[in-house]
Amino acid sequence: LTHLAINAPIPSDDDMRKPLIVPIFGEFGNLNRGHDSLYWAECKQNGIYQIWCPMYTMFSRGNIKEKARVLKMEVQDSVVDLYAGIGYFVFSYVKAGAKHVFCWEINPFSIEGLVRGAKRNGFKVRSVKRNESFVFDQNDCIVVFEEDNKYASERLKDLHEYVKISHINLGLLPSSQLSWPVAATIAETIGSDRITIHVHENVADHELTKWPAYVREQFDYLTDKRLEHIASELYKVKTFAPGVYHTVTDL
Repeated sequence: LTHLAINAPIPSDDDMRKPLIVPIFGEFGNLNRGHDSLYWAECKQNGIYQIWCPMYTMFSRGNIKEKARVLKMEVQDSVVDLYAGIGYFVFSYVKAGAKHVFCWEINPFSIEGLVRGAKRNGFKVRSVKRNESFVFDQNDCIVVFEEDNKYASERLKDLHEYVKISHINLGLLPSSQLSWPVAATIAETIGSDRITIHVHENVADHELTKWPAYVREQFDYLTDKRLEHIASELYKVKTFAPGVYHTVTDL
């Protein structure tokens, strides 16, 4: 045992999903001495390394089931992850065959964890700051935009000649609904002929059967039914709280 801390729930209104932990044992570092002085944890799931700073970023081992599902997907084009975090699902998409993964994240510690994790796994990665110009390179593997994902469709609109998006991941809990309009726009403008939107959401047990239809209705509204739905299916990832499930609806 090298480190021990008491953990508390993350407030639902915290956009950066910063953990609330109290160190008990071990050296967790001092931010005033720079990021390298902080304690960076590492784990390996499904053969993929992930790195994060427990003081400033969260890690959920319960997502391993969804990561394994992503690894089994046939990802032949590019992917957009609007809530990249430390690369929870990003790395799985790369391993599954994605040509490029375009990511959005606002927590600087999550971004650093993603970059460190990408390098640990041998994936090429670069980050783009807000207001920094972005020039697409076919050799890009992972591109992390350090900005609000509301800018995602604007960033990607000129790439339709070079890339097609086959998967859009919306991995924010308790709800990803704020990003649904952005995802719909991306799907319409640079989506491949068959695109899957993975909608993460905390859903109460009594609403599980109704939820996929609701998601489908909302995307019909957002796209004025310009996208044809082949199917929608709900997957339970883990129990989030009594009577509440972390779900993913594939649309």
